[in-house]
Amino acid sequence: MKKIFFLLLVCFASFNSTAQTYDSIMLRKIFAEAMLHGQSYKNLEHLCKQIGGRLSGSPQAYNAVEYTNMLMKEMGAD
Repeated sequence: MKKIFFLLLVCFASFNSTAQTYDSIMLRKIFAEAMLHGQSYKNLEHLCKQIGGRLSGSPQAYNAVEYTNMLMKEMGAD
């Protein structure tokens, strides 16, 4: 019984480390893609420089919501 338990434990540990390695590689690819081809800094710059401070209820807050809504629709969000 102890041998079966030990064997299962070893199998699970090796599977778990493989899954973590795969996850790490995939996360690194997503990060690299975002940094190389992402638009987030461009969008943030537009919000900060063009629209400005966005207090709740202000015209700038409304403009920021409209701008973000437009971006999300362009990206295919529903």
